[in-house]
Formats: sequence, structure tokens, C-alpha cells
Amino acid sequence: MKIWFVVCGWYYNRIEEFYAPLKELENNNEFVNVFWACHGKPTDYIKENFNYKFFPDIGLSDTKYQQALNHLDIKDEDIVFFMQDDLIIKDWAFIEKSIELLNRGFKIIGNGFNYPDS
Repeated sequence: MKIWFVVCGWYYNRIEEFYAPLKELENNNEFVNVFWACHGKPTDYIKENFNYKFFPDIGLSDTKYQQALNHLDIKDEDIVFFMQDDLIIKDWAFIEKSIELLNRGFKIIGNGFNYPDS
């Protein structure tokens, strides 16, 4: 099983808050893959640090996610986190909490105020 982070966007301006920790996570875990589904021309930082592909600018962000899924070799047992590139991650423990919920039978998990406590 692998964990994929499919990042979609065009802002490319969250290096310290999101991209650098994401790269560190990928570098320190052989089962973590990061893929950038680009709306616009990626910056040198993205090109030098991540696997990426520029996709034709059709549709909305969900189109980029679908294009990435069609491009990548993601197995049925893999876990995929779909993320926008302008996020600031305040607590990376969301990964473990999400995997715990998936192991309990949840199929889709999103962020919001209705996160179960148990």
C-alpha cells in the first residue's frame, strides 16, 4: 500500500507552510508519493522537488484530479489525498486520523467541522 498526495493548483506560493513539509514527508517515507497536477506552468521549486505534469486547462480542479488519476498508476489498495496547492497544514496528524477512519470502513473523508471524535 502506498499513500499518494495529488496536489492540484497554480498558486505555487506555500513553500514553507505546505510544500517543504510535504517534500520532507515524501523523502522520509518510501511508501509516500507526491504528484503535482498543474494548472499553470510550474515553478522551478515544483519542478526540482516533485513529480508533476502540466495538464490542459479545461474544467475545474476536479478535472485535474481526474487527469492525474488517469496518468498515474495508483493501485486499488493505495490511499489518495487530493489537495489544493494553497493549503496551510496545521496538523499533519490528519494522515494518521484519516487512515484510522479508512480502516474503520469509511470510504471518503474530508475536512470540516463534523469530524467524528471516535
